[in-house]
Amino acid sequence: MFLEQPPAERMLRLPHYRWLVVATVCVGAFLGQLDASIATLVLPTLEEAFHADLASVEWVAIAYLLTLAALVVTFGRLADMTGRKLLYNAGFIVFILGSGLCGLAPNLGLLIVFRILQAVGAAMLQANSVAIITAVVLRRRQSPALAKLGSVLFMEAQAMPEAQDVAGTPAGPEHALGAAGPEAAPGTALGAAGTPAPAGD
Repeated sequence: MFLEQPPAERMLRLPHYRWLVVATVCVGAFLGQLDASIATLVLPTLEEAFHADLASVEWVAIAYLLTLAALVVTFGRLADMTGRKLLYNAGFIVFILGSGLCGLAPNLGLLIVFRILQAVGAAMLQANSVAIITAVVLRRRQSPALAKLGSVLFMEAQAMPEAQDVAGTPAGPEHALGAAGPEAAPGTALGAAGTPAPAGD
């Protein structure tokens, strides 16, 4: 059985420790939403890159959304049993792995498979976001903290033009689908060092 570790002492001593946890959660939420939206921008380019019809390349977006929707509740329940910190940090690792594989996908079939893996990581992140914030932020400050989490949706919308530019580069649309992987790395480090473990651990 895996035991969750408490946050690093040096992190707990930081004056704005709680808001650092909120920022870490926002990173996961932002990346999960970004990769849910970016696929719709690259569908025409995917048709050209893989010489496939639209009905086939649409599964790059559909597979991600179906997996995400199907697993959020399941991972929320699993986190109740195994620990939110453990599952949340695992979500970052799975998301990074899926993103990296998307960038290397040699064909459309494997790209769809890797998008499913990417969505599994995103579901782990999203299933625990609100619960982690409410666990670490004082009740009277939870509304502003949750509002910051909600604001990442606006930020994700603003990032779409840049994502579209990446999709149009010679690197290819599959690299746009995997571009979020490196950006998730800081979230992994912050999550491991600063995310709170349950009070009973």
